[in-house]
Amino acid sequence: RSSLSDKHWLYFPEDKFIFFRVGFPTNFSSSVAPPGKSSLYAEVAYAKYHPLNQAKLTRRIMQDLRRAKILSSKDTVEVCLPLDIKYGYVIYDHNYKKSTELIHRFLQDHQVYAIGRYGRWKYMSMEDTILDALAIAAFLSGKQ
Repeated sequence: RSSLSDKHWLYFPEDKFIFFRVGFPTNFSSSVAPPGKSSLYAEVAYAKYHPLNQAKLTRRIMQDLRRAKILSSKDTVEVCLPLDIKYGYVIYDHNYKKSTELIHRFLQDHQVYAIGRYGRWKYMSMEDTILDALAIAAFLSGKQ
Protein backbone atom coordinates (compact mmCIF):
# COMPACT_ATOMS: atom_id res chain seq x y z
CA ARG A 1 0.00 0.00 0.00
CA SER A 2 1.08 3.56 -0.47
CA SER A 3 1.50 4.67 3.15
CA LEU A 4 2.78 2.44 5.93
CA SER A 5 3.53 5.32 8.30
CA ASP A 6 3.78 9.09 8.31
CA LYS A 7 7.14 8.83 10.15
CA HIS A 8 10.62 8.66 8.67
CA TRP A 9 11.69 6.00 11.16
CA LEU A 10 10.59 4.48 14.46
CA TYR A 11 12.63 3.00 17.30
CA PHE A 12 11.60 -0.20 19.07
CA PRO A 13 13.44 -0.62 22.39
CA GLU A 14 11.18 -3.46 23.54
CA ASP A 15 12.67 -6.97 23.67
CA LYS A 16 9.51 -8.39 22.10
CA PHE A 17 10.57 -7.03 18.69
CA ILE A 18 13.61 -8.43 16.91
CA PHE A 19 14.35 -5.10 15.23
CA PHE A 20 15.42 -1.93 17.00
CA ARG A 21 14.52 0.48 14.19
CA VAL A 22 12.18 0.52 11.21
CA GLY A 23 12.46 3.21 8.54
CA PHE A 24 10.27 4.32 5.67
CA PRO A 25 12.34 5.57 2.70
CA THR A 26 9.22 6.41 0.68
CA ASN A 27 8.53 9.19 3.18
CA PHE A 28 11.75 10.84 1.99
CA SER A 29 11.09 10.23 -1.70
CA SER A 30 8.19 8.55 -3.48
CA SER A 31 10.67 7.55 -6.20
CA VAL A 32 12.04 4.64 -4.17
CA ALA A 33 8.92 2.52 -4.72
CA PRO A 34 6.44 2.05 -7.57
CA PRO A 35 3.29 4.21 -7.44
CA GLY A 36 0.82 3.03 -4.81
CA LYS A 37 3.48 1.05 -2.94
CA SER A 38 5.89 1.66 -0.05
CA SER A 39 9.32 0.61 1.06
CA LEU A 40 10.65 -0.02 4.52
CA TYR A 41 13.74 -1.32 6.24
CA ALA A 42 14.16 -3.07 9.58
CA GLU A 43 17.43 -2.93 11.50
CA VAL A 44 18.45 -5.91 13.61
CA ALA A 45 21.64 -5.99 15.67
CA TYR A 46 23.53 -9.12 16.64
CA ALA A 47 26.91 -10.16 17.98
CA LYS A 48 29.41 -11.95 15.75
CA TYR A 49 29.42 -14.81 18.26
CA HIS A 50 25.65 -15.22 17.88
CA PRO A 51 24.95 -15.16 14.14
CA LEU A 52 21.37 -15.11 12.93
CA ASN A 53 19.66 -17.61 10.69
CA GLN A 54 18.68 -15.51 7.65
CA ALA A 55 15.51 -17.45 6.76
CA LYS A 56 14.23 -17.44 10.35
CA LEU A 57 15.19 -13.80 10.73
CA THR A 58 13.13 -12.70 7.73
CA ARG A 59 10.08 -14.60 9.00
CA ARG A 60 10.49 -13.08 12.47
CA ILE A 61 10.82 -9.56 11.08
CA MET A 62 7.59 -10.03 9.09
CA GLN A 63 5.80 -11.33 12.20
CA ASP A 64 7.05 -8.42 14.30
CA LEU A 65 6.12 -5.86 11.63
CA ARG A 66 2.56 -7.20 11.83
CA ARG A 67 2.64 -7.28 15.64
CA ALA A 68 3.82 -3.65 15.66
CA LYS A 69 0.90 -2.87 13.30
CA ILE A 70 3.22 -1.56 10.59
CA LEU A 71 2.04 -4.28 8.23
CA SER A 72 -1.50 -5.60 8.23
CA SER A 73 -2.56 -9.15 7.48
CA LYS A 74 -3.70 -7.92 4.03
CA ASP A 75 -0.28 -6.48 3.12
CA THR A 76 1.99 -8.46 0.83
CA VAL A 77 5.73 -8.08 0.49
CA GLU A 78 6.88 -8.21 -3.11
CA VAL A 79 10.64 -7.84 -2.59
CA CYS A 80 12.74 -8.69 0.43
CA LEU A 81 16.47 -8.01 0.34
CA PRO A 82 18.36 -8.98 3.51
CA LEU A 83 21.67 -7.14 3.85
CA ASP A 84 24.25 -7.93 6.48
CA ILE A 85 26.14 -4.69 7.11
CA LYS A 86 29.16 -5.56 9.21
CA TYR A 87 29.84 -2.10 10.61
CA GLY A 88 26.62 -0.11 10.70
CA TYR A 89 27.34 1.89 13.85
CA VAL A 90 30.46 3.13 15.56
CA ILE A 91 31.23 1.29 18.77
CA TYR A 92 33.03 3.38 21.37
CA ASP A 93 35.53 1.86 23.77
CA HIS A 94 37.99 3.15 26.39
CA ASN A 95 40.66 3.82 23.73
CA TYR A 96 38.32 5.74 21.39
CA LYS A 97 39.29 9.33 22.22
CA LYS A 98 43.05 8.80 22.32
CA SER A 99 43.07 6.58 19.23
CA THR A 100 40.90 8.79 17.03
CA GLU A 101 42.80 11.94 18.02
CA LEU A 102 46.09 10.26 17.05
CA ILE A 103 44.72 9.02 13.72
CA HIS A 104 43.11 12.35 12.79
CA ARG A 105 46.24 14.30 13.69
CA PHE A 106 48.31 11.98 11.49
CA LEU A 107 45.86 12.33 8.60
CA GLN A 108 45.71 16.13 8.87
CA ASP A 109 49.51 16.31 8.94
CA HIS A 110 49.33 14.59 5.54
CA GLN A 111 46.50 16.83 4.32
CA VAL A 112 43.92 14.06 4.48
CA TYR A 113 40.62 15.22 5.93
CA ALA A 114 38.36 12.44 7.09
CA ILE A 115 34.64 13.18 7.15
CA GLY A 116 31.44 11.36 7.90
CA ARG A 117 30.58 8.47 10.17
CA TYR A 118 33.31 6.14 8.93
CA GLY A 119 35.95 8.74 8.18
CA ARG A 120 35.71 10.34 11.60
CA TRP A 121 34.70 7.08 13.33
CA LYS A 122 31.93 8.93 15.09
CA TYR A 123 28.18 8.40 15.26
CA MET A 124 26.70 10.99 12.91
CA SER A 125 23.31 11.45 11.31
CA MET A 126 23.02 12.29 7.61
CA GLU A 127 22.61 15.97 8.51
CA ASP A 128 25.79 15.89 10.64
CA THR A 129 27.70 14.32 7.75
CA ILE A 130 26.54 17.02 5.33
CA LEU A 131 27.56 19.77 7.78
CA ASP A 132 30.91 18.04 8.27
CA ALA A 133 31.50 17.98 4.50
CA LEU A 134 30.55 21.66 4.19
CA ALA A 135 32.97 22.62 6.99
CA ILE A 136 35.86 20.74 5.32
CA ALA A 137 34.97 22.30 1.93
CA ALA A 138 34.99 25.77 3.51
CA PHE A 139 38.35 25.03 5.18
CA LEU A 140 39.91 23.74 1.96
CA SER A 141 38.64 26.74 -0.03
CA GLY A 142 40.03 29.16 2.58
CA LYS A 143 36.61 30.44 3.60
CA GLN A 144 36.85 29.29 7.20
